[in-house]
Amino acid sequence: MFKPIIKIENFEIGEIMQRINKFVVKVRIRNKITFAHLNNTGRLEEFVRKGRIGIFLPIKGRKTKFRLSMIKENSYASIIDTSLQMKSFEIALEKGYLSWFRGVKILKRNFKIIDTNGTRIENTRMGREYIHELNTNTYMNESQIDKTRMEHEYKITNDTRIDYTNETRINKFVGNSYESLIDYLIEYKNKFYLVEIKSAVMKKKNLAMYPDCPSIRGQKHIKALINMNGNQLKNIQEWQRIENMNGNEFNKRITTNKIYSMIVFIAGMKNINAFTPNKDADPKIYELLKEAKRKGVKIKAIQIYFDLRRKEVILKNDNLKVIL
Repeated sequence: MFKPIIKIENFEIGEIMQRINKFVVKVRIRNKITFAHLNNTGRLEEFVRKGRIGIFLPIKGRKTKFRLSMIKENSYASIIDTSLQMKSFEIALEKGYLSWFRGVKILKRNFKIIDTNGTRIENTRMGREYIHELNTNTYMNESQIDKTRMEHEYKITNDTRIDYTNETRINKFVGNSYESLIDYLIEYKNKFYLVEIKSAVMKKKNLAMYPDCPSIRGQKHIKALINMNGNQLKNIQEWQRIENMNGNEFNKRITTNKIYSMIVFIAGMKNINAFTPNKDADPKIYELLKEAKRKGVKIKAIQIYFDLRRKEVILKNDNLKVIL
């Protein structure tokens, strides 16, 4: 498969000098030292390191003028920008490029759920360190225990522009419950799906992997999707009331039908041929994904990369092999 998705002509090429913190990278663009925003807050040790050549997209509304979106690899680039990955996924949906998910309708983005079954994160050591990281905005190094990352949210437009907001996607605590956001509520063949997207940009041999560090947030999402799969909204306390979604008739229809769960991993690299969870980085996520598969949660993966000659994001594989 070779499907062009997004044409991107307005970008800069520069050298990465240093990762300052989770969200800021010191770079050299056109022989000038400046700073670029980074929205993928994983370790990215293979990509975000001194001497690597980055592809930078211009952004507005921030102190930094650029976002580090891709890493050059000869005539192509690996896509580490989570917003660009999401945009690519949406356009692939709209154009019918995903053979296993054609004719879908995105009903809502950032669908809020409340999981009353989860352990309160602030009562665990990793959770306390996670909250410290959120409050201090400090990038923790390899020797520190907390590897959980906070991801910046995005807004998707209807054309090929990429618009960003200053919102931060943080899980919240509500009483004894855990409030979280699932990326999409989607209708497909008269069924309703919760779809969560995960960025798989760690590479080991010919495999794309997720995560590259332990992720409490990722664990919570997978647990919630397992709990929701095959249930009805009206019978589940974890779900928040649906508001302002296509009127009462639609709300009645969605609350009387089963909801199904799906996780889609986006591998932003060219030279891989399968996806697998990174058991070494987060054994819990590895086990949760196996449980999710056993309980009927759909687990899919797609492969994209940026062609520097064509200046386009390319969908190379719409149904990348998943190894669990």
